[in-house]
Amino acid sequence: MRVHHYAAKDHFVIELLGKTPDDQIILAKFPTLPKTSGEASRNTLKHLRANAPHAEAADLLAVPNIVAKEFVEFSQLEGRRVTGNGLILRKAMQSIDFTMDEKGAKLRREGGISFGCSMQHHVVPRLMILDPPFALIMKRKNAPQPYFVAWFANTDLLGKP
Repeated sequence: MRVHHYAAKDHFVIELLGKTPDDQIILAKFPTLPKTSGEASRNTLKHLRANAPHAEAADLLAVPNIVAKEFVEFSQLEGRRVTGNGLILRKAMQSIDFTMDEKGAKLRREGGISFGCSMQHHVVPRLMILDPPFALIMKRKNAPQPYFVAWFANTDLLGKP
């Protein structure tokens, strides 16, 4: 775990180190609630530092169990014509399967579209308890924008430890 920013137990930005060095799992907690997930993302990303230190052995991170599964069909898009090529959008869907627990975070996502023709030093331990509200962001290390942003404003998706 790297600590990118720590001001207090309810104001921090950390990165969980995963199996692949190109992916970043970033967790952030702020004392004031963002108005949108975009604002949560911007507030989090501005605290990332290339030289962020690793957490100290005395630091404590408490992570909730999260299970989120969602399947969405975008029926409002069905039947629309794709400009210039005579295709008609028949179906558009997306599924997200996200879990996070003490072992790490896993994200499986899938989208589909079908078309038809119409044609070392002394450190004071830091306490970091990740209870709502908090943000979770996943991004490629060198990408300017994340590929997954979640803002947990309440405990609806948090499982029991």
